[in-house]
Amino acid sequence: MHSRNVFSQALSAGLRVAVVTGALMAGALRAQPTLTVPATSNLGAGQVTLTLKSSATGTGYFTLLEGSSPAIGTGAQTKVGLDGPGGRAARFGSLKLTANTATNFTLRNLRSSTQYTICFTADNGTALQGTVATKAFATAPMPDLAGRGWGVFGERWASPGDTTYNDMALAPDGTPYVAYQDTGAAYALTVRKFDGATWVDVGPRGFSGGMVRQLDLAIAPDGAPWIAYADDNSGGGRLVVRRFNGSAWAQMGSAGLSSGFAYSPHLAFAPDGAPHVIFSDPLQDGSGYKAKVLRFNGSSWAAVGPAAGFSTDGALYTTLAFAPDGTLYAAYEELATAAPSGRDGRATVMKYTGSGWTPVGGEGFTTAKVEDLNVAIGLDGVPYVAFQDYANGQRGSVMRFDGGAWTYVGTPGFTVGMGFEMNLVFAPNGVPWIALSDTAQPSTAHVYRFEGGNWGELGSAGCALGYLGCYTALAFAPDGSPRVQFHAQDFEGRAGIAQLLPPGPTTYAAWVAANFSAADQMRPDTCGPLADPEGTGVTNLQRYAHLQPAHGGLAVPAELVNGRVMIDYDWHYYHSLRFTRRSCAPDLTYTVEASTDLVNWATVSTWNPDASLEVQALDTVELGSVPRRFLRLRVDLAAAAMKVLVPAYFYPVTNSPWTRLANVAATTPAGTIYAIANVNNGPDSGQAADIAPYQQAITGLHAGGGRVLGYVSTSYGARAVAAVKADIDLWYSRFGVDGIFLDEQATALGQLPYYRDLHDHIKAKGGEALVVGNPGTETIEGYMDANDVTCVFESDGPGGFPGWLPLPWAASYPASKFYVLPYNSSATNMATFVARAAANNAGWIYVTDDTLPNPWDTLLGYFEALAAAALLVR
Repeated sequence: MHSRNVFSQALSAGLRVAVVTGALMAGALRAQPTLTVPATSNLGAGQVTLTLKSSATGTGYFTLLEGSSPAIGTGAQTKVGLDGPGGRAARFGSLKLTANTATNFTLRNLRSSTQYTICFTADNGTALQGTVATKAFATAPMPDLAGRGWGVFGERWASPGDTTYNDMALAPDGTPYVAYQDTGAAYALTVRKFDGATWVDVGPRGFSGGMVRQLDLAIAPDGAPWIAYADDNSGGGRLVVRRFNGSAWAQMGSAGLSSGFAYSPHLAFAPDGAPHVIFSDPLQDGSGYKAKVLRFNGSSWAAVGPAAGFSTDGALYTTLAFAPDGTLYAAYEELATAAPSGRDGRATVMKYTGSGWTPVGGEGFTTAKVEDLNVAIGLDGVPYVAFQDYANGQRGSVMRFDGGAWTYVGTPGFTVGMGFEMNLVFAPNGVPWIALSDTAQPSTAHVYRFEGGNWGELGSAGCALGYLGCYTALAFAPDGSPRVQFHAQDFEGRAGIAQLLPPGPTTYAAWVAANFSAADQMRPDTCGPLADPEGTGVTNLQRYAHLQPAHGGLAVPAELVNGRVMIDYDWHYYHSLRFTRRSCAPDLTYTVEASTDLVNWATVSTWNPDASLEVQALDTVELGSVPRRFLRLRVDLAAAAMKVLVPAYFYPVTNSPWTRLANVAATTPAGTIYAIANVNNGPDSGQAADIAPYQQAITGLHAGGGRVLGYVSTSYGARAVAAVKADIDLWYSRFGVDGIFLDEQATALGQLPYYRDLHDHIKAKGGEALVVGNPGTETIEGYMDANDVTCVFESDGPGGFPGWLPLPWAASYPASKFYVLPYNSSATNMATFVARAAANNAGWIYVTDDTLPNPWDTLLGYFEALAAAALLVR
């Protein structure tokens, strides 16, 4: 016993050491990790990048709780995505952590202008930190997109040449990536990104080595680009998935993940960051083309649901998305591979419950066939689908699941023609947007937003996206503004990205106001559309129309290239003019003209301002079919909102005011400057020597783009109509005027037939044949039929014009019907009077500092400033 006791004591002492040692070891295992307070970056309207760090290697868990004072959960609650009361968090996720190493996880599809709190905990493989680390932040508001037009993002083209099967994804910092089948690299796979200055290859160009098709590009929560594609180097188009590791595209798992050609692969990432891919798998057992989802566990891919695919029958246009609560949704078009099915071609949406796939609203829930299916989950967790809808003429439609059934969102079949390449995405404010191609336009890219109960096209002043081609993709940048990738068939099939540009000058007047000083804005020889103040041979109008800087150096606004177009499945080649244009400028028209002799020009095509900033305008004659062919581009500016009509009652001697009139007319849009010629109260002074000077003056003003009216007195209807007509005839036969100024016009109803007769006589002359009547005051409404323009104010400016108001009925007529003539007015008065005339519906004006008895026998000193002010009325 004693010996045993001694032994026992010794053993007990040893055990105590062992127990103490064991206790220390167990304590080390149970010690909870130390957490670093989460950091945020790339914070925008709908996303945030979380930076998480723990003292231990293990798994990090986080929830995102919505509201300014959320109920923070414990570590255990955070691990399973709950808040303090046990409710489901707005967002949750997990990620692998290395001890004392910061790791990033980007959350997307957040709600704009919303307070969130990030709750973070971690384990070390055994013990979980029970007290969470938190940080509050707020997402930014959605940007104001009103009035914006589509414009280019970054460098003009994302690809150097022809592309197919294009796709786009945005990195957490908003950097756009594009992927495509690269015609210039043997149809292999190329991915590029915009580095802030230019597009650069991500990895080697054509890195797949063989032809690829059916590709999908996505950015993982850790910021790494992933791509899934059908690879002809892998058993005739089998599925391959790769991840860019910073230097190369590493293959994820084995090659050839599908049994045969992988149709419609689509990537998505679970809340724990695990990549998932869906595709239509032509199974070798004959059951073929079932929808199949695989999950990557870090080294290999495993089926989610049945290994042979989860769709009841075949599936096409497969697509998938994760809801905020982590539920995985998949959508596809039903494909009957065995016996004909009543659901064949219809849409089905399934969700994964953790143990299996169940239909959402019944399999084949649409009433007819669908194509180009796309599933997206609203910020509230509601599933939506967009598709080409055979029940509505193959136009684009969107449906949502309201909890009991699928219902249309807005008008079914809202596109003009067939809608395809449907990309449904939710903006940070929860509003659904869709990018698509529309065959009616023809086959052009368009973007719609759901607002006011229906789908409205994006782009101000009717400026749709408008590029020929397909393969559209839509995503929202961190600030909440959209980016759209398109395949521009009219530009050799190159890939590009468009954005909604902040409002810029949409009229020439606004462009001048933004680029010229106040002093220069009063000088048409400096700010006029046809002026060239820089002496470069390029007018202000050309600078404005082709997005050139207002001052300084210039890029080439237009160039001659050879274009190609597909006709009857073959390429045909044409000369074309490639030029830049404004996205939204309703005062501009671009006209491409062709000639064979540089003398006679015919219109080939006319282009209005639109979102596609670069145009490739094909000739109508195929290259090589004629000996020679010339193309030119003409830009026209709409006539100024206000025209200047000058009573030019001064003799046209050398360097007379008529020369100034012509000079100003030459720097303004044609038809802006008008003059009233008056030889001697009419067309004839009785002196033959007077004829030539007036003919020369009128010819000179015409050469500058001005117009001339002949003065004729009517003595308030008392002058014989035959005598008035004789004067009209002489003005036309001798001087070739553009219309007649009928002075001393009556205002009574009884004389109206007299003036209607004169109106008809003038109109019979042809040409513009403008009829301007001058009662010098307000008249009755009936004279609107007798005159094209009526002078309703001719009086002392400071004494009468500040209080002048048109009669109420005048509001029913356009400003182009009314003319005002304030005299005895200073330059300061002039600027005020131009604005007042525009505000009171007068589209014609002349202001002078000359006074009675004849305020029209000189050309005012500030005439150039008057012309500029009228030109820039907005």
